Formats: sequence, structure tokens, C-alpha cells
Amino acid sequence: MSLLRAFASESHKLLETYPDDVRLVYRPLPLSFHNLAPPLAAQAAEAAGLQGKFWEMHDHVFAKQQDWNSLTIEGFTEWLNDAAEELGLDVEQFSADVVSEDVVIKITEQTEFHLSLGINATPPSLFINGYPWQQSWYASTLGLVVDTMKAEAKLSFECPPFVIDPEKKRTSPRWKLKRVRWFLNFTPPTSHLWRLTPSCISHNRAFMMA
Repeated sequence: MSLLRAFASESHKLLETYPDDVRLVYRPLPLSFHNLAPPLAAQAAEAAGLQGKFWEMHDHVFAKQQDWNSLTIEGFTEWLNDAAEELGLDVEQFSADVVSEDVVIKITEQTEFHLSLGINATPPSLFINGYPWQQSWYASTLGLVVDTMKAEAKLSFECPPFVIDPEKKRTSPRWKLKRVRWFLNFTPPTSHLWRLTPSCISHNRAFMMA
């Protein structure tokens, strides 16, 4: 199974688990060294999208990769038309849209844009909320990221009041400082607690020592 095909499968698992929290946005990047990929497969998905079945064609192409991987361009074109018929598309319209100027220009412009950003490989390249994700993209790992971000959204980043109660019993400041250090060091990497300002950290330290 190719990496892209594996990612397609894992992304579906993630969407099934988090249907209300995750939205998958696809951007094509057909590269010249991929067999048949430049850019007919991407154009086929876009052409199917014009009839409301982008993801159906996208998934079909990846799921059946072993069936078309060794075909010629002519054979792959025929295979795509058969796939369009299987998916219930207007085959004549689909066949015209695959090579239409609008679809070709769209794929070309998106490819050039991605290359200009330094994205020149598809292992795949994954971004989460606009930031590149270079760790595991398996659904089990990404699910932890989603859970962390959902929990983080419920946190308050407002500094507590700088108040020390003179009547309150205090424990060792050294122990409390270690506690603060543990809290900061073991925050999940996706957390935004790094946004705390030095003054806010100082307030938190005083608050926890009180």
C-alpha cells in the first residue's frame, strides 16, 4: 500500500471518529515522477467534483491503485471513464471536464503554488490549522492531537489575581516551584501555553505558592 493510499484510509478513520471536529481539505500535488499522476488522476477527481462526487472519485482512484498503476495513459483514461460510469457520473461530461482548460489550469496553479512554498513531496504533506505536521499521521495519533486541542479550547489563559492570603498556611516554595516547572515542561506539544507572558508565569508562581 502506498503512503498516499494509506493516508487516505487513515484520514477516513479520523473523520469517522470526529465527524463534528475535523474537516479534511485536499490540495492536489501531482509530481512528474509519479506514474500517471501528472496530472490526470488529480484532474479526474476535480472533474468528478464538478458533478458533486470529488471524494468518491478520489477514494476510488486510491482504492483501486493496483488496477491502474501499470496502465498506459490511454488505458488509464479508459479506466477513469469506467470509474465515472460506476460512480453514476455523466461519462461524456466527465471525459470533457478532465481535459478542460479550467480543470487543467486549476491543477497547474495549485501545483505551482505548493512548490513555491517548498512543498515538493507527497508522503503526504499534512497541515493542521495552517501549521505543518511532521509527526505520525495515523488516525490513532491524530486523534490524540484532536483530543488535546479540544481540551485546550476549554482552558483559561487569563492570569489569576496576584493575591497572597497572609492567613493561609504555606508549604515549601521550593516544592511548589518544582510543581510549576513540571507543569510547563510536560504540556503537550500542541498546547498554546507557550503564549503565557513572563509576567503571567510570575503571577501563576505566586498564586500556586500561596
